[in-house]
Amino acid sequence: MNSLCWDTNSELGRIYNACVLYMTIPSILTRVGSKIPIRDLVKKNAPDDFNVYIEPFVGSGVVYLHMDLDPAVKAVISDLDPALVEAHKIIKSNPPLTGISKYENLTPEQTERLVNGRRPIGSLGKLARYTAYSSGGFSGKIAMRKDGTYPLYKFADIAKKLRRIPETAEYMKNTTVLNQDYKTVIRKYDRPGAFIYLDPPYENSDGLYEFPDMDYDEMARVLSRVKGKFLMSINDSPNIRKIFKNFFIHKVVVRGGGNDSSLGGGNRKELFVSNY
Repeated sequence: MNSLCWDTNSELGRIYNACVLYMTIPSILTRVGSKIPIRDLVKKNAPDDFNVYIEPFVGSGVVYLHMDLDPAVKAVISDLDPALVEAHKIIKSNPPLTGISKYENLTPEQTERLVNGRRPIGSLGKLARYTAYSSGGFSGKIAMRKDGTYPLYKFADIAKKLRRIPETAEYMKNTTVLNQDYKTVIRKYDRPGAFIYLDPPYENSDGLYEFPDMDYDEMARVLSRVKGKFLMSINDSPNIRKIFKNFFIHKVVVRGGGNDSSLGGGNRKELFVSNY
Protein backbone atom coordinates (compact mmCIF):
# COMPACT_ATOMS: atom_id res chain seq x y z
CA MET A 1 0.00 0.00 0.00
CA ASN A 2 1.34 3.41 -1.00
CA SER A 3 0.16 6.96 -0.44
CA LEU A 4 -0.14 10.10 -2.49
CA CYS A 5 -0.78 13.69 -1.42
CA TRP A 6 -1.92 16.79 -3.19
CA ASP A 7 0.59 19.59 -2.76
CA THR A 8 -1.06 22.09 -0.41
CA ASN A 9 0.34 25.06 -2.35
CA SER A 10 -1.79 24.26 -5.40
CA GLU A 11 -2.59 26.99 -7.89
CA LEU A 12 -5.77 28.96 -8.61
CA GLY A 13 -6.73 28.95 -4.97
CA ARG A 14 -7.74 25.30 -5.00
CA ILE A 15 -6.21 23.69 -1.93
CA TYR A 16 -6.12 19.95 -1.50
CA ASN A 17 -4.78 18.38 1.63
CA ALA A 18 -5.66 14.75 1.24
CA CYS A 19 -3.43 11.72 1.50
CA VAL A 20 -5.04 8.77 -0.23
CA LEU A 21 -4.51 5.11 0.55
CA TYR A 22 -5.46 2.56 -2.03
CA MET A 23 -5.94 -1.15 -2.24
CA THR A 24 -7.48 -2.72 -5.32
CA ILE A 25 -7.14 -5.68 -7.66
CA PRO A 26 -4.15 -5.03 -9.94
CA SER A 27 -4.33 -5.10 -13.71
CA ILE A 28 -3.42 -8.32 -15.47
CA LEU A 29 -0.98 -6.37 -17.62
CA THR A 30 2.20 -4.50 -16.78
CA ARG A 31 3.50 -1.39 -18.48
CA VAL A 32 6.25 1.17 -17.93
CA GLY A 33 4.92 4.38 -16.34
CA SER A 34 2.23 2.64 -14.29
CA LYS A 35 -0.42 4.95 -12.81
CA ILE A 36 -0.90 2.85 -9.66
CA PRO A 37 0.35 5.74 -7.42
CA ILE A 38 -2.27 8.21 -8.72
CA ARG A 39 -5.25 6.07 -9.68
CA ASP A 40 -7.15 7.06 -6.54
CA LEU A 41 -6.69 10.76 -7.21
CA VAL A 42 -7.79 10.43 -10.82
CA LYS A 43 -10.96 8.71 -9.68
CA LYS A 44 -11.51 11.17 -6.84
CA ASN A 45 -11.18 14.16 -9.17
CA ALA A 46 -13.17 12.80 -12.10
CA PRO A 47 -16.45 14.60 -12.94
CA ASP A 48 -19.40 13.52 -10.84
CA ASP A 49 -21.43 12.52 -13.88
CA PHE A 50 -20.32 11.33 -17.32
CA ASN A 51 -21.70 8.84 -19.83
CA VAL A 52 -18.57 8.18 -21.89
CA TYR A 53 -15.11 7.39 -20.50
CA ILE A 54 -12.17 7.86 -22.90
CA GLU A 55 -8.57 6.91 -22.19
CA PRO A 56 -6.33 7.35 -25.27
CA PHE A 57 -3.07 6.31 -23.53
CA VAL A 58 -4.46 3.35 -21.61
CA GLY A 59 -1.23 1.41 -21.03
CA SER A 60 -1.88 -1.46 -18.65
CA GLY A 61 -5.34 -0.10 -17.84
CA VAL A 62 -4.68 0.60 -14.16
CA VAL A 63 -6.75 3.82 -14.06
CA TYR A 64 -9.46 2.51 -16.40
CA LEU A 65 -10.02 -0.57 -14.22
CA HIS A 66 -9.93 1.48 -11.03
CA MET A 67 -12.63 3.90 -12.20
CA ASP A 68 -15.31 1.34 -11.28
CA LEU A 69 -17.36 2.41 -14.28
CA ASP A 70 -21.10 1.90 -14.26
CA PRO A 71 -22.08 -0.78 -16.81
CA ALA A 72 -24.14 1.85 -18.63
CA VAL A 73 -21.08 4.04 -19.22
CA LYS A 74 -19.46 3.42 -22.59
CA ALA A 75 -15.68 3.25 -22.38
CA VAL A 76 -13.12 3.75 -25.14
CA ILE A 77 -9.52 2.77 -24.45
CA SER A 78 -6.63 2.99 -26.88
CA ASP A 79 -2.87 2.63 -27.15
CA LEU A 80 -0.34 2.78 -29.98
CA ASP A 81 1.37 -0.44 -28.91
CA PRO A 82 -0.26 -3.20 -31.04
CA ALA A 83 0.91 -6.04 -28.76
CA LEU A 84 -0.56 -4.31 -25.71
CA VAL A 85 -3.83 -3.65 -27.54
CA GLU A 86 -4.00 -7.29 -28.60
CA ALA A 87 -3.59 -8.29 -24.95
CA HIS A 88 -6.49 -6.04 -23.92
CA LYS A 89 -8.63 -7.49 -26.71
CA ILE A 90 -7.84 -11.05 -25.64
CA ILE A 91 -8.88 -10.23 -22.07
CA LYS A 92 -12.12 -8.65 -23.30
CA SER A 93 -12.88 -11.78 -25.36
CA ASN A 94 -12.82 -13.83 -22.12
CA PRO A 95 -11.05 -16.93 -23.47
CA PRO A 96 -11.64 -20.23 -21.64
CA LEU A 97 -9.12 -20.92 -18.87
CA THR A 98 -8.74 -24.50 -20.05
CA GLY A 99 -5.10 -25.44 -19.77
CA ILE A 100 -4.24 -22.75 -17.25
CA SER A 101 -2.53 -25.38 -15.10
CA LYS A 102 0.46 -25.34 -17.47
CA TYR A 103 1.24 -21.81 -16.21
CA GLU A 104 1.14 -22.77 -12.53
CA ASN A 105 4.33 -22.41 -10.49
CA LEU A 106 6.61 -21.87 -13.47
CA THR A 107 10.32 -21.93 -12.74
CA PRO A 108 12.48 -19.13 -14.19
CA GLU A 109 13.70 -21.59 -16.84
CA GLN A 110 10.13 -22.51 -17.82
CA THR A 111 9.15 -18.83 -18.01
CA GLU A 112 12.16 -18.17 -20.24
CA ARG A 113 11.01 -20.94 -22.58
CA LEU A 114 7.44 -19.55 -22.60
CA VAL A 115 8.72 -16.12 -23.61
CA ASN A 116 11.62 -16.95 -25.89
CA GLY A 117 10.78 -20.41 -27.16
CA ARG A 118 8.20 -21.45 -29.73
CA ARG A 119 5.30 -19.00 -29.88
CA PRO A 120 2.25 -20.40 -28.05
CA ILE A 121 -0.96 -21.09 -29.94
CA GLY A 122 -4.34 -19.78 -28.83
CA SER A 123 -5.52 -16.66 -27.04
CA LEU A 124 -4.68 -17.83 -23.53
CA GLY A 125 -1.17 -18.86 -24.57
CA LYS A 126 -0.54 -15.54 -26.32
CA LEU A 127 -1.73 -13.61 -23.27
CA ALA A 128 0.38 -15.78 -20.96
CA ARG A 129 3.48 -15.05 -23.03
CA TYR A 130 2.79 -11.31 -23.17
CA THR A 131 2.13 -11.22 -19.43
CA ALA A 132 5.37 -13.08 -18.73
CA TYR A 133 7.68 -10.81 -20.72
CA SER A 134 5.97 -7.53 -19.86
CA SER A 135 5.92 -8.40 -16.16
CA GLY A 136 9.50 -9.58 -16.37
CA GLY A 137 10.86 -6.35 -17.82
CA PHE A 138 12.71 -3.73 -15.78
CA SER A 139 10.01 -1.50 -14.22
CA GLY A 140 7.61 -2.70 -16.91
CA LYS A 141 9.87 -1.64 -19.79
CA ILE A 142 9.89 -4.27 -22.52
CA ALA A 143 13.34 -4.48 -24.11
CA MET A 144 13.97 -6.84 -27.00
CA ARG A 145 17.47 -8.13 -27.68
CA LYS A 146 18.95 -7.95 -31.17
CA ASP A 147 18.18 -11.64 -31.65
CA GLY A 148 14.46 -11.05 -30.99
CA THR A 149 14.40 -12.53 -27.49
CA TYR A 150 13.45 -10.78 -24.25
CA PRO A 151 15.58 -10.55 -21.11
CA LEU A 152 13.63 -11.30 -17.94
CA TYR A 153 14.49 -9.69 -14.60
CA LYS A 154 11.40 -10.83 -12.67
CA PHE A 155 9.11 -13.82 -12.83
CA ALA A 156 5.43 -13.14 -12.20
CA ASP A 157 2.77 -15.62 -11.13
CA ILE A 158 1.27 -16.02 -14.59
CA ALA A 159 -1.61 -18.31 -13.62
CA LYS A 160 -2.70 -15.92 -10.85
CA LYS A 161 -2.87 -13.07 -13.37
CA LEU A 162 -4.76 -15.13 -15.95
CA ARG A 163 -7.42 -16.06 -13.39
CA ARG A 164 -8.46 -12.40 -13.34
CA ILE A 165 -9.62 -12.67 -16.95
CA PRO A 166 -13.35 -13.44 -16.32
CA GLU A 167 -13.95 -10.53 -13.92
CA THR A 168 -11.94 -8.14 -16.09
CA ALA A 169 -13.80 -9.26 -19.22
CA GLU A 170 -17.10 -8.65 -17.46
CA TYR A 171 -15.95 -5.11 -16.64
CA MET A 172 -14.94 -4.56 -20.28
CA LYS A 173 -18.28 -5.54 -21.82
CA ASN A 174 -19.18 -1.96 -22.77
CA THR A 175 -15.63 -1.04 -23.77
CA THR A 176 -14.18 -0.42 -27.22
CA VAL A 177 -10.47 -1.26 -27.52
CA LEU A 178 -8.52 0.63 -30.20
CA ASN A 179 -5.01 0.90 -31.63
CA GLN A 180 -5.24 4.57 -32.64
CA ASP A 181 -3.56 7.86 -31.77
CA TYR A 182 -5.10 10.17 -29.19
CA LYS A 183 -6.19 12.77 -31.77
CA THR A 184 -8.22 10.24 -33.74
CA VAL A 185 -9.81 8.84 -30.59
CA ILE A 186 -10.78 12.26 -29.23
CA ARG A 187 -12.07 13.47 -32.60
CA LYS A 188 -14.34 10.44 -32.96
CA TYR A 189 -15.60 9.92 -29.41
CA ASP A 190 -15.45 13.29 -27.63
CA ARG A 191 -18.84 14.81 -26.89
CA PRO A 192 -20.67 16.70 -24.12
CA GLY A 193 -20.92 14.34 -21.16
CA ALA A 194 -17.63 12.61 -21.92
CA PHE A 195 -14.73 12.32 -19.50
CA ILE A 196 -11.27 11.97 -21.04
CA TYR A 197 -8.31 10.89 -18.95
CA LEU A 198 -4.94 11.35 -20.64
CA ASP A 199 -1.59 9.98 -19.54
CA PRO A 200 0.75 10.86 -22.42
CA PRO A 201 4.46 10.07 -22.43
CA TYR A 202 6.25 12.55 -20.19
CA GLU A 203 9.01 14.88 -21.26
CA ASN A 204 12.46 13.28 -21.41
CA SER A 205 10.98 9.80 -21.71
CA ASP A 206 12.96 9.07 -24.89
CA GLY A 207 13.67 5.37 -25.26
CA LEU A 208 10.85 4.24 -22.97
CA TYR A 209 8.33 4.02 -25.81
CA GLU A 210 8.80 2.96 -29.42
CA PHE A 211 6.77 5.87 -30.77
CA PRO A 212 7.44 9.47 -31.83
CA ASP A 213 7.94 12.11 -29.15
CA MET A 214 4.83 13.99 -28.07
CA ASP A 215 4.02 17.38 -29.60
CA TYR A 216 2.62 19.06 -26.49
CA ASP A 217 1.75 22.29 -28.32
CA GLU A 218 -0.44 20.30 -30.67
CA MET A 219 -1.95 18.46 -27.71
CA ALA A 220 -2.86 21.78 -26.06
CA ARG A 221 -4.63 22.84 -29.26
CA VAL A 222 -6.53 19.55 -29.44
CA LEU A 223 -7.59 19.79 -25.79
CA SER A 224 -8.74 23.39 -26.19
CA ARG A 225 -11.48 22.10 -28.50
CA VAL A 226 -12.69 19.26 -26.28
CA LYS A 227 -16.48 19.25 -25.77
CA GLY A 228 -16.41 17.01 -22.71
CA LYS A 229 -14.20 17.25 -19.63
CA PHE A 230 -10.60 16.11 -19.51
CA LEU A 231 -7.99 15.43 -16.87
CA MET A 232 -4.35 14.86 -17.82
CA SER A 233 -1.45 13.67 -15.69
CA ILE A 234 1.93 14.98 -16.83
CA ASN A 235 5.40 15.80 -15.53
CA ASP A 236 5.96 19.18 -13.87
CA SER A 237 8.28 21.50 -15.78
CA PRO A 238 8.36 25.19 -16.81
CA ASN A 239 7.81 24.13 -20.42
CA ILE A 240 4.71 22.04 -19.62
CA ARG A 241 3.29 24.82 -17.43
CA LYS A 242 3.78 27.32 -20.24
CA ILE A 243 2.18 25.15 -22.90
CA PHE A 244 -0.90 24.33 -20.80
CA LYS A 245 -1.21 27.70 -19.04
CA ASN A 246 -4.75 28.25 -20.34
CA PHE A 247 -6.06 25.25 -18.38
CA PHE A 248 -6.38 24.53 -14.66
CA ILE A 249 -3.07 23.26 -13.28
CA HIS A 250 -2.60 21.49 -9.94
CA LYS A 251 0.62 20.22 -8.43
CA VAL A 252 0.77 16.59 -7.33
CA VAL A 253 3.51 14.92 -5.30
CA VAL A 254 3.76 11.24 -6.13
CA ARG A 255 5.37 9.01 -3.56
CA GLY A 256 6.77 5.93 -5.22
CA GLY A 257 9.32 3.24 -4.57
CA GLY A 258 12.80 2.85 -5.99
CA ASN A 259 15.22 5.52 -7.10
CA ASP A 260 14.76 5.87 -10.85
CA SER A 261 12.12 8.58 -11.28
CA SER A 262 12.19 8.16 -15.08
CA LEU A 263 10.68 4.70 -14.61
CA GLY A 264 8.21 5.65 -11.90
CA GLY A 265 10.45 5.27 -8.84
CA GLY A 266 11.25 7.84 -6.17
CA ASN A 267 9.16 10.79 -5.05
CA ARG A 268 8.43 13.11 -7.94
CA LYS A 269 6.43 16.22 -8.78
CA GLU A 270 3.72 15.91 -11.39
CA LEU A 271 0.79 17.98 -12.61
CA PHE A 272 -2.88 17.44 -13.13
CA VAL A 273 -4.09 19.57 -16.05
CA SER A 274 -7.84 19.91 -16.66
CA ASN A 275 -10.56 22.04 -18.25
CA TYR A 276 -12.76 22.00 -15.15
